[in-house]
Amino acid sequence: MVADWELDDEAEKIGDERRWEDAQLAAKLVISGYERDSAVGAIKSVNENRESHINDPGVHIDGDGEQPSEWTIEECNYPNEVKGEFNPQQVYTIAQKLIDDF
Repeated sequence: MVADWELDDEAEKIGDERRWEDAQLAAKLVISGYERDSAVGAIKSVNENRESHINDPGVHIDGDGEQPSEWTIEECNYPNEVKGEFNPQQVYTIAQKLIDDF
């Protein structure tokens, strides 16, 4: 049986990874011209919408190993500005400054 503290550690690790991913997405929005607060707010808004629709099969189509999950409503999709090529060092530097906002 796995100890509770091991589960807590794993949950914390997953949460930290998610926060880092969110900070990187927000950093890409900042690079694309968003204000810092707007970028963070946009990512948080999408995450909240996804959380509320995760079990709705008309909105969330679960992906598999080859296909990513799909979201059928606009509110559950990140802004298009997060797609594309970005300087990884620039994303990293800005994400470090945004991580505490998540």
